[in-house]
Amino acid sequence: MDAEKKALKIKCDVCTRLLKDIEGYKAEEVEQRERVDALLAADADASDVRAARELLAETNAMLPDCAVRLSNARDDLRTAVATSRLPEDDPLVARASKLLEE
Repeated sequence: MDAEKKALKIKCDVCTRLLKDIEGYKAEEVEQRERVDALLAADADASDVRAARELLAETNAMLPDCAVRLSNARDDLRTAVATSRLPEDDPLVARASKLLEE
C-alpha cells in the first residue's frame, strides 16, 4: 500500500473511531442519567447520588470534546481526499466520501 493510500485509510479509521466513540458516550449518558434518576427516586445516600452525578458530568464533558475532534478529523480527511491522486472510484475514496457525508 502506498503512502497516500495508507494516510487516507488512517484518516478514515480515525473518523470511524470517533463516530463510534460519540455513539458510545451518548448511550452512556442515557444510562448514567437513568442511574441518577433511579438513585434519586430510591432516596439513596447523598454520596452515591453525588458520585453518579460526577460520572454523568464526565460523560457529558466528553461529548463536546469528541465532536471537536471529529470535526478536525473530518477536515483532515476532506483535505486528504481533495488532494488525493487516487481515482474517484477507488473504494477508499468512496469510504472517505461516505464518512464526510455522515
